[in-house]
Amino acid sequence: MAYSFPVVPLPPSLADRFLSIVVRPLRRALASIKVPPPPPPPRQLKPPEVVKVVVVKPEPFYTKWWFYALLGVAAAGALSGGIVAGVQPGSPPPGLPVPLGKPGR
Repeated sequence: MAYSFPVVPLPPSLADRFLSIVVRPLRRALASIKVPPPPPPPRQLKPPEVVKVVVVKPEPFYTKWWFYALLGVAAAGALSGGIVAGVQPGSPPPGLPVPLGKPGR
């Protein structure tokens, strides 16, 4: 909400008195204040240095020689274990029921 006040012109004698009492001493006081000079402008700023980052994508493990060597050793072990287990004497062939009886017979 804005207020408005009526502007009443001052008579010349009162205006001169106001100027001599308030405005002129205020101007003299303001003129006597020493204002320091403005600070120097900021130095020229350089843009930040650009650092190149090289990202090396690691090779997958399945392209290494040791992976296939390990795979071959595991396959050979599984095959030889299966052969040894399959040729054991006295073991029933796979898929046949095991006869249940008294132990020792």
